[in-house]
Amino acid sequence: MREANMSSFQDTLPLTADDDTILEALADAHLPSLLPALAQILCDLSLLREDLVPDTSPAMRAIGGYSDEQIVAARKVAFEALKRLRDDGASASDSLSDADVHTMLQHLTGGELTEDYVPLLLEELDYPVKDARAPKWTTGSLGRDKPFSAVVIGAGMSGILAAHRLNQAGVDTTIIEKNPETGGTWYDNTYPGARVDNQNHMYSYSFAQKSDWPYFYSTGEVLYDYFNECTDLFGIRDRIRFNTEVLAADWDEDAAAWRIRIRTQDGEEETIEAHALISSTGQLNQPKLPDIRPGEFRRAIIPLRTLGPRGRPERKARHCHRQRSQRIAAHPGSGQGSQQPCHFPAYANVVRTRPELSRRRPGKPQLAFQSHTALCAVVPILDFLDIGGRAAS
Repeated sequence: MREANMSSFQDTLPLTADDDTILEALADAHLPSLLPALAQILCDLSLLREDLVPDTSPAMRAIGGYSDEQIVAARKVAFEALKRLRDDGASASDSLSDADVHTMLQHLTGGELTEDYVPLLLEELDYPVKDARAPKWTTGSLGRDKPFSAVVIGAGMSGILAAHRLNQAGVDTTIIEKNPETGGTWYDNTYPGARVDNQNHMYSYSFAQKSDWPYFYSTGEVLYDYFNECTDLFGIRDRIRFNTEVLAADWDEDAAAWRIRIRTQDGEEETIEAHALISSTGQLNQPKLPDIRPGEFRRAIIPLRTLGPRGRPERKARHCHRQRSQRIAAHPGSGQGSQQPCHFPAYANVVRTRPELSRRRPGKPQLAFQSHTALCAVVPILDFLDIGGRAAS
């Protein structure tokens, strides 16, 4: 059983850094986010100066919407506030009024936030109510005289959450997972450069935030580890049946129960019952391979998601081809083609050659592996491609 990295989910430790260390950290800090956080911790809204409201209209601006002059001014304000936090030992307060919270969030979002969004953002911040979506009921509080059970299909990010909520409510829950580990799409997809384009705080559970993300946009490996940590933190690992597939599920109206046919790793089939069934199978684990007639390629087509092992023994066998891959033909997914070239350096690190971007040509087979993510449409080719008897150059 994996050990949960509890330290990454703990509250922030007291600030003890000296002035030079604080100044060094501020050189890389995201100041538009830091100032509202300090305003909350110190209960001092005067830190949110009108001249330091960020301009959030430019998309993907690394400095958070601040001009060079604002950056200098914000660092000075943050530096003095952090020294107060260190020297006076101020701590976060839950006594902020709704109006104060709205002021903080409005400053953070560039002054355009309406009050309708405040409850949503507070829930994402897990403040002031911790784990606001935790069930307010348990099976015992319902006064049922019969047991109640549930089955969750899939132990990815959705299945883990569903099982956790059911577990909190005292529901007898079983999770069926086809893989030998949790993680869902982050177990299945190991291609070079796999990561999300959502910020970490949005691609994680609001009630299980981390303070030690190594990247702002997490890689697949980091997310895989995070969801495994959550599995252990929530205490649901012993409820998972690994290496097991769901073959069918039928509702029995008379018994008011689902009859779920499953197949284990050794090929044995059995039927289990549950009063509730939640499908968390996801959509990014079944590649859509191109329809190419035999003989159009001299070598094999390998789904991109299987490139790059995680270093685990059972996975190394799946990815043993990576050392033999010499060429890649890449094709952008629909609607997201502009994002494809950013993955090329990662592909090149695996195959040690220059990837190539394929183009659509009428009457020609597509050199594309079209995945559901649209970010990873790639065909790794062993040795070299041969289209219509002619080697691709």
